[in-house]
Amino acid sequence: NDVLFAVPRSLHIGFETALADPLCGNQFKEDGYALGALCAFIVKQHLCGESQFGPYVDSLNFDRSATDVLHWTAEEMELLECSGAAFTEAEKLRDDVEDLIGYALNLEPLRQCVREASGINDEDELDESIAEAIISAHASLLSRSFGVPGASSPQARELIPLLDALQHGIDGPTICHDTEMVEGLGPCTVARARQPIAAGDELWNWYGDHPDFVFATQFGFVPSAAADPE
Repeated sequence: NDVLFAVPRSLHIGFETALADPLCGNQFKEDGYALGALCAFIVKQHLCGESQFGPYVDSLNFDRSATDVLHWTAEEMELLECSGAAFTEAEKLRDDVEDLIGYALNLEPLRQCVREASGINDEDELDESIAEAIISAHASLLSRSFGVPGASSPQARELIPLLDALQHGIDGPTICHDTEMVEGLGPCTVARARQPIAAGDELWNWYGDHPDFVFATQFGFVPSAAADPE
């Protein structure tokens, strides 16, 4: 039960963080599209070189050749057609990201910020740059985000730096985490040891009990396959 680390809520990245953005926050609040606002906020931090969460955002994968299902080609998607649930889930996630792209491309404050930061004046090139970044931002949210304790909507998500770097423990987690008050820091996400952990041991979290197709499409791996090298 020893404390391993604590991440103050002020360092979490969620809808409330996006609402505080000086350039886009008012638009985010008016639209009320929490997932769209969060993706757009991450993209703004990335493409505009902003410093608030710069080091953390730089750790996310914005590689166009990423292997998550949102970056699959049409030919790769065809390979899933015989799998039923996996194909349906993948199609839904790809439809969701198209909605997110449409939302971001209509955010003029975001477009102007990216224009000024990148020097891109061609509108088609600007659209492509924002769209690609939205896909990567959503892929990060699918694989790295957490539910928001006490949120009115179960769909509310947030990124918690450091905690989201822990892998899924196939043999079970070695840590547990919850919201606690920490002197001098206020409310924090606090990770505690579930068992004795030696120096140098990797910390393992638990992503939950999900069907294989959910792990495959959202997290990019299947625990049962990882547990069986054959």
